[in-house]
Amino acid sequence: MKKAITLTTLSLLLLSCGGGGSVPQIQKVNLISLNENSQVTTLAELPLCFFDLPEVPYIPLDLAFGFATSLRSQTLEDPEAGFRIGRQGDAVIIADETGDTATFDLSKQTIVFSDFDAFFQGCKGNRYPNSLATPTAKTKSYRIVNEESSYVKGAPVTIDLKPYPTLSIKERDGMAYLPFCVFNDLMQGHSAGMVTFAYNFKDAYLDPQGLRDLSRGELTTLGSKYFSEAPKKAAISREFASFAYDQTMFGLDYFYGLKKVRGITSFKAFAQEKGLESAMLSGDLEKMQDAYGTLLLKCLEDGHTTPLTPSPLTDYSDFYIKDEWRSENQVKRSREDEAFGKARKEKGVTKPFEIVGDTAFLFFDDFVDLDESVLYGTLDESVIKGSNAALFAYAYQQIQANDKVKNVVVDLVTNNGGDSEGLVYCLGALLGKFFIDSGSALSNSRTHTTFLTDINVDGKIDEKDVPLCKDHNIYMLDSKFAFSCGNLFPVAAKYNSSKVRTLGDRTGGGTCSVKYSCNALGAVSLTSSLTTLLKKSGDAYTHIEDGAEVDIPLSYEKMFDRADIVAMLGGK
Repeated sequence: MKKAITLTTLSLLLLSCGGGGSVPQIQKVNLISLNENSQVTTLAELPLCFFDLPEVPYIPLDLAFGFATSLRSQTLEDPEAGFRIGRQGDAVIIADETGDTATFDLSKQTIVFSDFDAFFQGCKGNRYPNSLATPTAKTKSYRIVNEESSYVKGAPVTIDLKPYPTLSIKERDGMAYLPFCVFNDLMQGHSAGMVTFAYNFKDAYLDPQGLRDLSRGELTTLGSKYFSEAPKKAAISREFASFAYDQTMFGLDYFYGLKKVRGITSFKAFAQEKGLESAMLSGDLEKMQDAYGTLLLKCLEDGHTTPLTPSPLTDYSDFYIKDEWRSENQVKRSREDEAFGKARKEKGVTKPFEIVGDTAFLFFDDFVDLDESVLYGTLDESVIKGSNAALFAYAYQQIQANDKVKNVVVDLVTNNGGDSEGLVYCLGALLGKFFIDSGSALSNSRTHTTFLTDINVDGKIDEKDVPLCKDHNIYMLDSKFAFSCGNLFPVAAKYNSSKVRTLGDRTGGGTCSVKYSCNALGAVSLTSSLTTLLKKSGDAYTHIEDGAEVDIPLSYEKMFDRADIVAMLGGK
């Protein structure tokens, strides 16, 4: 759920930086964000410090954790949730209300988290680190079952800045400073979602909804201001290029969730191996953009990872994903995916809900935000195309009223994923109570989250919410084009219930949730986050990148032949 984030402790933040001696090269910049009415507004002036490079602001740790305190208290809906800051010799120690710590050591240039995953996000009540979807207090369509959910703390995490020589914790007049973009990496590294801090070389931005509208490819109102007010240039200094290179490698080394799966030990070595380092260090912004685009797309071949916007130093209107950034496999898969979607339309297999013989088919291409005004409104065919949660609620009513329906087939053949809250509601409609396991690729922490949903949309979650699997056979119709949530949905369904069977082919992966990243150049990308979806295999947990196993193989030519599928399932 996307909502404006407000800072309720700005007076504390400003007081924390207003005194403490004079610090050279302090520059005040505006902190720009959205208010509760989604209007662009200036929240405050931030005193940032510039040490060696005019393009690289540093943020005092106490101001940085003032931000984190405000965001954490809102996430946990607890005004007392926050951080305490102390100093022991060369170390600045930040402690949360539970006693977990982050230790910033100026002499060792390390940052040690006792519990990285819970530190920024918190772990309280029905909120768990890494859980895929967390209801707000106003959510009535689903809830987390606290007594059946759990969090297993991971190993302490040590983040070492020394391999990235231009990145460092600095000190002036007894105050510790961290590069603004590095703090952003730390604060957003644990989680998925759109919220990030960004700097456009003029002002700082708290970005709660993204600079670019992903569905339309257009800049948001905040994104338009971010680009239009930034200075423009074709090249930067080699010193700043080196800083940007170190920061990008640092962010990927620690916060890219598929690093181990891809067999990457160091992103600097990876960039060198791919012949990209020289361009990344050149200072020519076009060459740098090409190199970073190639790294994220062609070299990683990860459907979740892609450039999203360029540096604000360049013109956004000139930005596009170049063909040469993509690998042959990506181009081929994209063409196959497009052709397969076109074939679906040509065959007319596009109805979100259809009953053929004794089998009900539910089809949707994307999991969208769970809009409860739609879910609890009038459920008819006019709303089920735009809301998969409404589709499942509508289908539930139709199926329960039709004694002839024996089978339910969820058609995920062309599903590319989307919003996890929509996924949670739909799984609940099929299975009733269910769980999702997730973990951190950095610390190996693990979260087991159990959900219940308001299946019959009567505003209550109770014994009247009888899942479809009780009296119907549940099938998942899958293909290699089903990705991300389209991959998790059948994996989690089979994982939770032996009654669920799969038809077709293995799903196409997408084991991590998506993270919104902003680098030192101010360029935004999507990457696979540290939040990895897991399944249990024996006594161990493993990722779900290999997709859902197939019970009944089906050729791609037969996937859109619903009459044939009904006959195969024994129906008429």
